[in-house]
Amino acid sequence: MLISSIMAWLSIRGIKFPTALLGAVLFLGLSYFRLFWALTLMMVYIPFQQALPQINLGTGINIFNGLLLALILGWGLSSYREKRPLIYGLKVNRPILALVVATLASWFIGIMHPGGFSHGLGRFVEVYQWLGVMALFYITISTVRTEKQVKFLLAVMGLVTAVMAIDLIRTHNLLLVTGYSHNLRMGGVFGVGGENDLGAFLAEFSLVLLTLLAISRRFIVKIYYASIFLLVGLALLYTYSRGAYLGAMAGLLFYAYSKDRRLMIVVAAVLVTLPLWAPASVMDRISMTFTDGAMESSASSRFDFWKAGLQMMLQSPIFGVGFHRFAEELPRYISDLGSARTAHNMYVSIGAELGIPGLVAFAWLLSTLFKEGWQVFRESTSSFSRQVARGYLATLVALLVINMFGVRFERVELTGLFWLYSALVVRLNMDRMMIALDQPA
Repeated sequence: MLISSIMAWLSIRGIKFPTALLGAVLFLGLSYFRLFWALTLMMVYIPFQQALPQINLGTGINIFNGLLLALILGWGLSSYREKRPLIYGLKVNRPILALVVATLASWFIGIMHPGGFSHGLGRFVEVYQWLGVMALFYITISTVRTEKQVKFLLAVMGLVTAVMAIDLIRTHNLLLVTGYSHNLRMGGVFGVGGENDLGAFLAEFSLVLLTLLAISRRFIVKIYYASIFLLVGLALLYTYSRGAYLGAMAGLLFYAYSKDRRLMIVVAAVLVTLPLWAPASVMDRISMTFTDGAMESSASSRFDFWKAGLQMMLQSPIFGVGFHRFAEELPRYISDLGSARTAHNMYVSIGAELGIPGLVAFAWLLSTLFKEGWQVFRESTSSFSRQVARGYLATLVALLVINMFGVRFERVELTGLFWLYSALVVRLNMDRMMIALDQPA
């Protein structure tokens, strides 16, 4: 945050390239000497990058891309200095590699399309972000050593989620909201049009607060995390994202079921009594999904997008239509598009753009991460590790459900913290199995 502020201050004075170079060098130095703190700063910066001052040197090169590259280089250099492997032998390595190969193949195929060369080159930065953010997973694995560090990063994650919630709530005059209108929807730090992305973020990472509540010992700290959880829940309601509602509900039910099945009664009671306590605007948003037994247009039109995506997948089953080419291909399948250009389903989007092998790799990745978390949850002798794994699994369940109704695994603001969270759980599983830190892949 400090580095990005310095860079932005210098940028205002018209010295963009030296500013970017200075910031990259400073962050590279921090990554080399204090990798854990560089990772922490990156973790804080990623979700807020759209709301912070920007420097764009053209061709998609911005602050995030520069900091990510500096972090990766610092990780490599510090690993060489400390004589530790970059990548450990993990079960998740193969599905990640499969997804990387499928992405690069799809991107190359996209270049081969008529007129796709300039499109493909323009998408290079997006490919870099999609794949580069995965490096946060391996950097975290390489950096985190103790339960104290795990708890600290989870606390930062919870704080980031709380700040996002507060930012959204303060922009609403809640006392004046009496009914729903589309003008009420705000993307907060995700920017204009980022309402559903913000909802997904709050739904997924609100569950981190339940983990922090469970692992905290002091009563006052538990009260703090419980209060923040309720605050984030309120903000989630005011995103008016129905997909996020369903994801949060699924994550909460999983968490309650895995912790104490009697808690499911509490969750069910909250849901049943929703009309009694939820804001009128939220109930309007939910009830408008079906009117007189018919589904509203914005919801029903998604079936058309899903059908189009499936047709793309069947017509280009091996390599897909090309990385991030769904929007370009869509007019061939739907004539009356309006402003919509997304698959409204991450799995359909992956299958259409990366082909069936890419979809299989994505499913393989998510199932492997779930197994890692499940092993820690069921087999670890550490209460701390089990609590962290439970919260992670609940977040993963929420993510799986949310992505049935939107493309919520592309923006780095959403995926960055997920990769870091996944790494913390895999790190705990490595410790459970007593894998030596010097065992390379």
